[in-house]
Amino acid sequence: MSTVSSQILLLSSGEEPIGVKDNSNTVFMTANKFLQKDGFALIFNKNGQEQLLGYDYIVSESGGSGTGFDTVITRKPPRIFDTLICHYVKDC
Repeated sequence: MSTVSSQILLLSSGEEPIGVKDNSNTVFMTANKFLQKDGFALIFNKNGQEQLLGYDYIVSESGGSGTGFDTVITRKPPRIFDTLICHYVKDC
């Protein structure tokens, strides 16, 4: 794992986002801020299936523009037994 400005996560794998899975909540937080540009991206999986950015989920910066992404908003709320996993990757 490496970081930029010690607060923005660049590479990590297998993080479970923080939030209530109750078939109504769609907002989940990541433990660390991440980049969503310049070849870096968050890959979001639900029950082992990669979700499509812009369709199944979007990402946002809870602290405002330029503060680092840390929020995943899903199109469909996950059920209590669904498995959500985030991977932070750099495109090669």
